[in-house]
Amino acid sequence: MRSDVRGLGKDLLRVLPRFRRHSGLHFCAGVSFYALLSLPPLLYLAFATLGLVLRDPDVTERVLANLEPLFPGSAGESLRELALDMRTDNPLVLVAVPALVWVSTTVFASLELAINVAFERLPRRTVVLARLKSFALVFVGMIALLASLVAATVIPRLERMLLEANVLAEGTRLAGSVSRFLIIVAPWVLFATFYKVLPRGYVRWRSAGQGALLALLLWEAARRIFGLVLVRSPALGLLSGTLSATVSVLLWVYASVALVLLGAEFAALRHERIEKALNRPESPD
Repeated sequence: MRSDVRGLGKDLLRVLPRFRRHSGLHFCAGVSFYALLSLPPLLYLAFATLGLVLRDPDVTERVLANLEPLFPGSAGESLRELALDMRTDNPLVLVAVPALVWVSTTVFASLELAINVAFERLPRRTVVLARLKSFALVFVGMIALLASLVAATVIPRLERMLLEANVLAEGTRLAGSVSRFLIIVAPWVLFATFYKVLPRGYVRWRSAGQGALLALLLWEAARRIFGLVLVRSPALGLLSGTLSATVSVLLWVYASVALVLLGAEFAALRHERIEKALNRPESPD
């Protein structure tokens, strides 16, 4: 137990030097660029799909209300303004969005390459398979968004029914508790899945989970600090409108990618240490 804690501390100290050795900041820039490209078309498709499935004209506002807590400070409001601008009947959007969707799937290919570099592995897939995997990740993300929206719709109604039936005590905030739980657990599951699925070869769930936990802790701390920086930044205060929204979201996406890659480096270090310990021959008596 003591040696495991010592190894955990050593791996934490090695994360940042390893991240710099792997040129992590360069990967952050590339992934962030494609991630910013992916936001408008993915939001547009998500809103169109959810509106069609749920037959709810207010679906955009409700989805953005669920997404806003994931962004620090005014960045959530900036994303909301950016997404609402996509609600247009301009026929040019129907032409531009499919092209942007194709380009935006590159974000997953870039993220896959960055995480494989963190694990010191190289993906060996054809372009077609890589693109299909990217589309699959986009589809899974839309399903997750739909599930979160359904949960956000059903849980308040369930809470009211339980209160009326005197099953829950007055003053209970079931919906708020579940929402806070999902905000914490959903990113952890997403990060762990990235570290498990994207690297080429076998990765233990234990290692992926530990890397995801570090990424989540850093992400939550950065979200709070970043929110204060956005509010008090004199440089950002000079910007307004769509430009302010773009800068805010781009800065947060860049920071988020950096934290995801730091978590990947830690997951790789934990995987190497665990594998080394399991393969170590027993000492003779």
